[in-house]
Amino acid sequence: MRIEVRRTGGVAGIARTWEVDTATLPAGRAAEIERIAKGLAARSSLIADGFSYEVTIDGQSIVTDDAEALLRAIRGE
Repeated sequence: MRIEVRRTGGVAGIARTWEVDTATLPAGRAAEIERIAKGLAARSSLIADGFSYEVTIDGQSIVTDDAEALLRAIRGE
């Protein structure tokens, strides 16, 4: 599963992007990332200085206001 997370917004308005291909990861870590990614719901409540996340999973994108758990899993935190 190819996952890309693009985070925009925040106080500085800086955009950052993270990418992962779970096929290249150990099975346990890949399963955790895939579970979190599949559990994301498309939602967006605009909050001043808040982050917005565009998550693309195998070519299909959603926009959400909370993907921090997914980012932590991708970064291995």
